[in-house]
Amino acid sequence: MNVTPIGNGNYYIEISGEELRDSDVAELLRRGAPGLPDDAFYEIFPGADGALVFARARRGAPAFFLFPDIEPIIQAARRCDGDCITFLAHIGGAYCLIYYPWDLEPAPGALFEFGGGSAPCHPDYARHIAEHGKLLLGPRALGDLRRLFA
Repeated sequence: MNVTPIGNGNYYIEISGEELRDSDVAELLRRGAPGLPDDAFYEIFPGADGALVFARARRGAPAFFLFPDIEPIIQAARRCDGDCITFLAHIGGAYCLIYYPWDLEPAPGALFEFGGGSAPCHPDYARHIAEHGKLLLGPRALGDLRRLFA
């Protein structure tokens, strides 16, 4: 298990398929990831050869922005600060940008401008993405897009 802090009390955890053979994710996190915040919630993205887990301190609720294609996301990324936690997923022919506020701060205006506003998402969106879509970038998707398409 590889635990990487990504800032503001949040963690990116990689679990190999070999580790998952003997236990489930919850048990592995309890045993092998000390120091995670007590108030954290976990988003689990299972894969063919392991799982990615994002442990997040409970702060603001995420906002979801739907984009019809990648170009508007790139334009929005150029106008946003790359220091926020964002994930990019592809679901049902559209792109979904998931924005996590640092506290109660609003999402950057460029996401509303290019994404058409915040959209509702499935209550168990991490599992929904794993079953019906694909996680493309994260935990700093906007910064990654800015670097890739600068």
